[in-house]
Amino acid sequence: MLRLTFAVVAAASAVVSLSMSPAAAGAELTLPEAIERALAADPRLQAADAQLAAAAHRVAQAGRRPNPTLDLELENFGGTGALAGFAASELTAMLGWSVDLGGKRAAGVEVAAAGRDRAAAETAQTRLAVIARTRMAFTAVHAKQARLALLAERQTLDAEVQADLRRRAAFGAAASLDTLRAALAAGTTEVEIARARSELAAARRQLAACWNASAPDFARVSGALTTGGGPRPLGLLLDELNLAPALIAQAGEQQIRLAEAALAARASRVDLDVGLGLRFENQTGERGLVLALGLPLPAADRGTDALAAARAEVRAGEYAGQAAYRELAANLVAGWEHLDGLHREALAHEELLLPVAEALYAEARQHLQRGRLSLTDVLAVRSDLLQLQDRRLDLLEQYHMTAAELTGLTGLDLLGGAAAEVRP
Repeated sequence: MLRLTFAVVAAASAVVSLSMSPAAAGAELTLPEAIERALAADPRLQAADAQLAAAAHRVAQAGRRPNPTLDLELENFGGTGALAGFAASELTAMLGWSVDLGGKRAAGVEVAAAGRDRAAAETAQTRLAVIARTRMAFTAVHAKQARLALLAERQTLDAEVQADLRRRAAFGAAASLDTLRAALAAGTTEVEIARARSELAAARRQLAACWNASAPDFARVSGALTTGGGPRPLGLLLDELNLAPALIAQAGEQQIRLAEAALAARASRVDLDVGLGLRFENQTGERGLVLALGLPLPAADRGTDALAAARAEVRAGEYAGQAAYRELAANLVAGWEHLDGLHREALAHEELLLPVAEALYAEARQHLQRGRLSLTDVLAVRSDLLQLQDRRLDLLEQYHMTAAELTGLTGLDLLGGAAAEVRP
């Protein structure tokens, strides 16, 4: 159980295994670098690491033997007659220790070890949450960068249309109304660019906040949002679901219950108290060894109720584990269906709709230059193209956001690796 739990901790940070220096101001920021910085700066992880260290100390403490006891006993003094003063006193010094006959110390170690495993799984959950938050913030910056680049392309196209109209106007072939409409389209693009810049600045600040930076120290994020090959098969993901840190943490809770039940079963077994000492009689000067044995009598409390309660907790934990798995599996299935739908729609935009819309717009531009179409018709075709471009970008953003959220929830690799999500 411990090896599996620590394997999940390692898997949760696999995407940051490369050693990278912080992004310099004005440089490109990569996803592994952003995750590395977020993990290093998050106080929740520092707290989780401290809890994990505390759990390891509790395991060591549970395995230690109890300290021996030293008893000193003075009798037959300060009385009357022959027992007056200390002349007839007897002094006994005894060293005692408890012998574990029921294996309670070993059971206590199992309880502490199960707590350590649970702490490791909870640490993995915290790491996944930090990684998911950072990936989503990184994706947001990606989307805003892509939208700004798309608007810059539109601005270039608008300028080309205006240039065409000016050339036609020089020959009296362009109406002043068309010129005004083209100027309006170009002005609308300018407004959208200003808004996109503001949204990008906000997204960059949000990403920098993942590592508690007051301002972004990077110019842009690297890579590009792509459709990739789509989500991994749902059947494979469900087969791997038991490796989810949330379920491993749930299993850790159950291991604690089982270990506590085993401890409760052994608690009814009495321990043997042994004492060995020396008795000194002051009056005669004689000395003698003293051996003491003690056994508690389980007459009133046999621990039966504690054992029954522990066993009931184990049964409750079994049902809780089943419920947790079913809920996580249902969320995975629903999320995967949504993810697959986003991928299919984005792919349809890329492979079917956008090529046709781009060809239509290029042909409409040619007809405008030859005077065969009005600017109104060209702008209508342009509007269709812009809507499809915007929709594709929205789909890609939702696609990668959903994948990051599901990975944070399950710990599973939804897209076949971080490279599938952000490809340089």
